[in-house]
Amino acid sequence: MDIQHVLGGVPLTTILVAAILFVFRNDLWIELLESNADYYNVSKNELLIYGVIGIVGVMVLFGFFYRLYQSYVKQQKLLQEAQKLADKEREALVAIFNSLGGKTWKDKTRWCSSEPIGRWKGVHLDPRTKRVNKLILAENELEGSIPEEIGDLSALIELDLRGNRIKGTISL
Repeated sequence: MDIQHVLGGVPLTTILVAAILFVFRNDLWIELLESNADYYNVSKNELLIYGVIGIVGVMVLFGFFYRLYQSYVKQQKLLQEAQKLADKEREALVAIFNSLGGKTWKDKTRWCSSEPIGRWKGVHLDPRTKRVNKLILAENELEGSIPEEIGDLSALIELDLRGNRIKGTISL
């Protein structure tokens, strides 16, 4: 276990600055130790040890809470990015619905509703990433052309639109 790990990620420069201040202002520290040692009825060495343990403890706690905060901020960023992706996928599916005459589909169960998109008929999500990976709308009376927003379904690995009246091409 290295010193950096023990001190909870407190930069060594901080420790060095504290040590330099201690060395150069030694007279103040000694005076403080002497007056407080008498007050608490302990030796200067015991008080010095308690002080060092207290300072190191505070530094370790600060390091721990700083790392915890960094982890929280990182998690929030990841959640925001995941939400942006989910919103973009929902918008792409709505564009597909509108472009392919969704109102006249044979089965449009839950499409364009407030339900999670994984519950929309024919939309399948990857269980690990929760991203749209399959769109199965075969023989569902789709008509029109596929919108360019289909490209926003970047995790799509299976697209089944057979048995419909779709025209145009899919550009990747």
